[in-house]
Amino acid sequence: MEEPLAGGANPEPPEVYGTTYAAPTLGLLPAASKRPERVSREDGLRVAETLMLMHDYSQLPVMTSDKTVHGLISWKSIGQAHVVGRSGPLVRDCMDPDCQVLPAHMPLLKAVAEIIRHEVVLVKNVERTITGIVTTTDLSMQLRALTDAFLLVGNIERQLRRLIDGRFPVEVLQSVVHSPSERTIDGVEDLSFGEYIRLLQVPEHWAKLSLKVDQRVVLKRLDDVRSIRNAVMHFRSDAAEATDIERLHQTELFLASLALR
Repeated sequence: MEEPLAGGANPEPPEVYGTTYAAPTLGLLPAASKRPERVSREDGLRVAETLMLMHDYSQLPVMTSDKTVHGLISWKSIGQAHVVGRSGPLVRDCMDPDCQVLPAHMPLLKAVAEIIRHEVVLVKNVERTITGIVTTTDLSMQLRALTDAFLLVGNIERQLRRLIDGRFPVEVLQSVVHSPSERTIDGVEDLSFGEYIRLLQVPEHWAKLSLKVDQRVVLKRLDDVRSIRNAVMHFRSDAAEATDIERLHQTELFLASLALR
């Protein structure tokens, strides 16, 4: 469940404590839903080599239909075939028949272990159609982007707490929580990100910050951060895009400059 938009009429609390969200799955990785280039067993080896060079791939699935996988052809399998003296002019002469295929609904933590073990896996949907190919490189790039976003969101929350801390009595902080009886609110650190926004929406609360910046513009940016935060925390496939990382970085620097005033 996502937090409501700043200023919206949604009566639901921004974060439901104790709620169990579905575990992120392999299918949430962008590469898992990007249909891969492929070759057949009867294609010439040069076709596979050309495609791998053209797309800067290390391997290609060997398939005869969207659902039938025979293995992988890779620079590694080609090299091994040459070493053992069984290389030939066709893909089938140099392919590796050992290919791991994982369902898109597999929990991501479990899939990570398989990706690391095999270095590359194919992904299939519920109809058993191959929908993507995920490598350790894809995994590391996605996790790096999410880590960067996670750290930036954390820094933004800390900057917000610095701006708010000590300016409001506990009763005011409790007033922005929909169900304060279900949580202990002793200070600003007990509020959620959405509750920071709700607190600062009140004109007299905003005035207490004594900031010479526009309230509406700042709250709009914080609501953008809230949306990115939800995507990151719920590991959505649209999380941590390059534009989001840049927006988070800008916001972090902006809030840091306000905290120094």
